[in-house]
Amino acid sequence: MRGFYLLIIILVFVAGVFYTLNQKNITVSDFFFGTRQVISVGDIQLEVEVADTPESRKQGLSGRGDLGSSVGLLMVFDKPDYYGIWMKDMNFSIDIIWISKDLQVVEIMSNVRPETYPSIFEPSAPALYVLETKSGFAQVYGLRTGDSVSIPESILE
Repeated sequence: MRGFYLLIIILVFVAGVFYTLNQKNITVSDFFFGTRQVISVGDIQLEVEVADTPESRKQGLSGRGDLGSSVGLLMVFDKPDYYGIWMKDMNFSIDIIWISKDLQVVEIMSNVRPETYPSIFEPSAPALYVLETKSGFAQVYGLRTGDSVSIPESILE
């Protein structure tokens, strides 16, 4: 009988969490994987998860299974700098795209493999944002240094 009451309590708790998420317009995907936004790099649009805290930037894509072809992680920093990226605990290769505060691509490193850890990859110019995408994204879409990037105001604030 105690197990039944415990199950009821858990179900009420889960229902409360989902109700609260719904009231705040947060999807279950956002709750578990972070809020996604749409950005444009050149003429290409992609959904990005935003990493704007020291913890979320440090975690990056480490430990994840894979990325879709039009999904990425956008790291948002407090000030422009030469932010280094490593492949610690990565399970797949990525393209790393550094973006200036003026929303221009300043550096692209393609097909960075997990086995490169502990190497650190840095841009040749200061960046305010770092975009991580599935390996091959930059080549498939012909991204180049100097391409402009469009980021929603909600991220820029």
